[in-house]
Amino acid sequence: SQAAYNLDDMPAAKAYLEQAVALNALDNNGHLQALLMLAQLQLQDEQYEPGMANLDKFLSESASTNPEHLIIKGQALYQMERYAEAIPVLQQAISASAEPKDNWNQLLMAAYSSSDQTGEALAVAKQIAERNPSDKRAQINLASMYMQADQMDQAAAVMEALRTAGQLNEEREYRQLYSIYANTENAEAKVIDVINEGLTKGVLKEDYQVYLALAQSYYYTERVAEAIDAWKKAAPLSPNGETYLNLARVLHSEDRIPEAREAARQALAKGGPPKPEDAQKIINLK
Repeated sequence: SQAAYNLDDMPAAKAYLEQAVALNALDNNGHLQALLMLAQLQLQDEQYEPGMANLDKFLSESASTNPEHLIIKGQALYQMERYAEAIPVLQQAISASAEPKDNWNQLLMAAYSSSDQTGEALAVAKQIAERNPSDKRAQINLASMYMQADQMDQAAAVMEALRTAGQLNEEREYRQLYSIYANTENAEAKVIDVINEGLTKGVLKEDYQVYLALAQSYYYTERVAEAIDAWKKAAPLSPNGETYLNLARVLHSEDRIPEAREAARQALAKGGPPKPEDAQKIINLK
């Protein structure tokens, strides 16, 4: 088995281990190590049922409370989407370790989150972030948990601190931050600031969602001309004619009738506006 493992022949390694365990002729330590290795290889290959059975047998026969062994079970239960069962095992592993690894706590946080225990997940995320104030991933995970808990102000504070420190350099990070502000009352100016910064840096892609969020934020801050410019960029990228129709309405309200008519025509040409009759009314304006 060991020779096959060293040759990266995992099917053979597992087959030999199964034989070694079945023969039951090894000394106690050798038998238990073979059982543990077999369980680990099976779990790595997503053979969850036999892998978990062998892991439980190992834990029972060895009476092990080693956190390194317990974390294997907790991770396997998480991967099997048995989150409620994973949580106490992960808690036990973390409690039994003098220096639990951060990824163990992250796994516990994910298990809490996946079992809709948002408060508990947030508490773990806070602990991880406090222990690792310079770890961007830990801070972003904390912001995500604040979002799940509908605590947008706290989520924004965490992400804004990263932005101030110049640590935001990925598209998804800028999207996360402007989405937080978009879901925060009276934060339209922040949406505008974050999006424009992301576009200027070339981090944010010039896509429909970005320009739509920008247009709406400009509009609600009464910067109508800039909103129109953003809508003009969003509309051709939209999946249907609804954005063109909204643009036509705003242009009409600004008494820019020729432009409004053209936007309405584009709405009908693109298809799918919720009220095509509204587009036609704008087209028919004198």
